[in-house]
Amino acid sequence: TITPNLKPRIKVKGSCKCQLVRSASKWSLGLRENTKEASIQVAYLDLIRNAQHCIYIENQFFISGSAGPDVHNQISEAIILRIKQAALHRQKFRVIVMIPLLPGFEGDITSSNSALLKIQLHWEYQTICRGGTSILETLRKDPNIRDPFDYIYFMSLRQHGVLNGEPKTELIYIHSKVVFD
Repeated sequence: TITPNLKPRIKVKGSCKCQLVRSASKWSLGLRENTKEASIQVAYLDLIRNAQHCIYIENQFFISGSAGPDVHNQISEAIILRIKQAALHRQKFRVIVMIPLLPGFEGDITSSNSALLKIQLHWEYQTICRGGTSILETLRKDPNIRDPFDYIYFMSLRQHGVLNGEPKTELIYIHSKVVFD
């Protein structure tokens, strides 16, 4: 039971900085046609570079420059550099990336009309674990890193249950764009 008029005795003091960003374009902010708006990438990069203990990223797509020269954002490179810095200084540091198991495009991955889904997965795999410049392959090459999974995790969500006496499972789709330290 809660006693009315009783003040809580919480003695936690501190501060929190929060930044909200959104993408912008000609239609939303009236930017000129050839203007590149990169405030979200700048915010991500600043947070990653200055993270002290942990980075949590939740995004529906995880494609970055480590996928190859055709991808220009620098998020994965910043993550790699921050992890290498932590490993060099023997700091306890974790990066947690939450992404959907499958991109949110219609169709079965085994069907002939799933090209967009397969392209999306290709670039995510290139960013995360394939192609020589991926996050995991780059971290494996660093002499200060015994196991990249000491520093970084890639996770997804799945729900389990029983329907009509049969075990069922379904993906839980992640759409948020959240980053925090």
